[in-house]
Amino acid sequence: MALRGTFVPRITPPEKMEIHLTEVEKDICELLDSCKKFLESEKGITTTCRVAGGWVRDKVNSRVSSSMYPTNAIQPFFPVL
Repeated sequence: MALRGTFVPRITPPEKMEIHLTEVEKDICELLDSCKKFLESEKGITTTCRVAGGWVRDKVNSRVSSSMYPTNAIQPFFPVL
């Protein structure tokens, strides 16, 4: 299907991009950050933690996401320390 001659309006991004995390999401991010800091200080390993995929898409679009949890589960699939 060709889009020649089709006008596609540009989407203007908001002036201020904000993503609001739930408490569980904050805990997961803090756990990842703690692991990163441990690897750097104790093992000399430098790394970067990134979050990507459906969860990020849903957050950017202000939708509730279940991508961080297994299907039909209430708790995260790994412990939050």
